[in-house]
Amino acid sequence: IKGEEVLEFNSEKEACEYLGVAKCSVASCYRRNRMCKGYTIERVGITTHNATNTRLYKIWCSMHERCGRPKHPQYKNYGGRGIVVCDIWSGEDGFYQFKEWAGESGYTDELTIDRIDPNGNYEPSNCRWATFKEQANNKRTNHIVQYKGEEYTLSELAEKVGINKTTLKERLKLGWSVDKAAETPVRLRTKGYRMSSGAKMVNEDD
Repeated sequence: IKGEEVLEFNSEKEACEYLGVAKCSVASCYRRNRMCKGYTIERVGITTHNATNTRLYKIWCSMHERCGRPKHPQYKNYGGRGIVVCDIWSGEDGFYQFKEWAGESGYTDELTIDRIDPNGNYEPSNCRWATFKEQANNKRTNHIVQYKGEEYTLSELAEKVGINKTTLKERLKLGWSVDKAAETPVRLRTKGYRMSSGAKMVNEDD
């Protein structure tokens, strides 16, 4: 609704395409009681999937917004790099397909969606459910090193060998080999005490 102009659409997808916004933007504005492109959004009837307020539906919406809405804070890291959501998860029954895949892929509310190839798209073959720790280790900005024939992020290697990540990072910056940086024991520092000139030790038993 915009002034006296009233537009009706059969689906959120049609409304988004008409307004030239990312999928889910219309639904998002409706939930937040905001205007979309100058239009007030009213829902006619009810959703058929009954999942609008679920965490999974919000993940699906966020995925589309990151890839399709240029004003989204994270757009530059997703849609701005050419990453898109596949057609299977974007059509009329996109959420149903996504929900079915999520159930078959082990979704729980403790997990978050993660792209196996950080430079790839959101699609069944490139997505999984992971813990926040696993996702952090899969970021494209991670420093990957090879140690004994295996690839690790610095966080993974630090945890494996029992060394602080910062220590490991600084050693590599100094030009140490990965093996040396990972296997050289950390020198423990003990707190020392220094007496100033002329000071006297006092025996509390005296």
